[in-house]
Amino acid sequence: MNKHEAISKFHEFALVNEVIDFDQLAEIFSNLAPLNTNEILGSWKGGFFKTGKLIDLTLRDYGIIKWVGKHYISENKVKALKYKFLGLTFSFPIIGRARIRHVEFRDKMSTAMIYNHLPIIDHFRRVDDSTLMGVMDFKGRIVLYFYLYRS
Repeated sequence: MNKHEAISKFHEFALVNEVIDFDQLAEIFSNLAPLNTNEILGSWKGGFFKTGKLIDLTLRDYGIIKWVGKHYISENKVKALKYKFLGLTFSFPIIGRARIRHVEFRDKMSTAMIYNHLPIIDHFRRVDDSTLMGVMDFKGRIVLYFYLYRS
């Protein structure tokens, strides 16, 4: 799969509400371009690919509370877990804090968000100027593929 096929497949999968195989998402991610840390700064709306894993349940829209994205203020200040609760947007004050750095992932340098108080690293690749694909690494295990749209 080349970069253009990966981008096309990404957009196809982002529109479906069906379970998608981890291997297909891994192939898409590996064919996307890396980005610089300054390109991620700002506010992003979030979504995730359903994979049938347990984590799907934690991000699902329950009507009352919903994960809505991330806000990158600087390399050392990130609001990683933005939620909407009864119409109000908030972020978790301690566990939702992170920083961004360049980290090698699957033989490519990637921009990564490293949580300050959790054993999680989110790696990002560029789909286009306003869209990123992310992969959540929990203690060396991939547990989630997600995406961010510039808000």
